[in-house]
Amino acid sequence: MAKNNNELNLLSKNLENLYSTNKNNIILYWKSYLQFYSSIYYLKKGDKETAEKEVGKGIDWLEEMKNKNSEGYALLAMLQGFGIQFKGMKAMIVSSNIKKNIKRATAIDSTNLRAYYVFTSNDFHTPEKYGGGKEAEEYLLKAISFPAQKIKNDYLPSWGKEESYEMLIKLYIKKENWELAKKYFQEGNKEFPESYTINQLASKLVGK
Repeated sequence: MAKNNNELNLLSKNLENLYSTNKNNIILYWKSYLQFYSSIYYLKKGDKETAEKEVGKGIDWLEEMKNKNSEGYALLAMLQGFGIQFKGMKAMIVSSNIKKNIKRATAIDSTNLRAYYVFTSNDFHTPEKYGGGKEAEEYLLKAISFPAQKIKNDYLPSWGKEESYEMLIKLYIKKENWELAKKYFQEGNKEFPESYTINQLASKLVGK
C-alpha cells in the first residue's frame, strides 16, 4: 500500500546482522520468508527480474540450510511455488521439487498445517488441464483442522491457517457451493475477525 520497501530492507538488514552472530536456523527461516514478500513487492512494481532474484535468494538459503525441519521444507516449497512463474520450460522440474519438499515436510510432521496449505496453494493454482484442483478441498480441510502453533511461541511460524480459510472459501465460491462457502466464511471470520482477505469475500456471499 505504501509502495515503499524501506521497512522490508531495514528488517532484512537486522536479520542479516542477527544471523551473522547467531547461525540459528529460525533466523535463516525468517530471512527467507522475508524474501517472499520482497519478491511480491517488486512483482507488483512490474520488475520481474528483481522479483525473481529476491525469491531466488530465499530458495537458495533454504536449500543450503542444514538439518531442515518440517517448517523449513514447507517454506522452501512455498517459495518454489511462487518462483515457478519465472521458470518457463523448467516449471515441470520445479513442480516436482515442490511435491518432494512437501512430502518431506509432512513426513517429519504430519500435523504441520503450513505444509498442507502450500500443497493446496500449488494444486489450487495449477490449471485443471495439468491435473490441478483435484486435492485442494481435502488438504485445505486438513489444514484448518490443525492449530496454527502447537506451542505458543512468538519466534515460530504461525502463518497459513488464515490463508487456508481464504482459499477454502474461494474454492467453494468457485464451485458455487454456497452453503459450505458461508459455513467456512463464518468460521474463518470468527477465528480471524480482522482478516482483510477473508472479509473481502463477504460481498460474494450476499444473497446466496
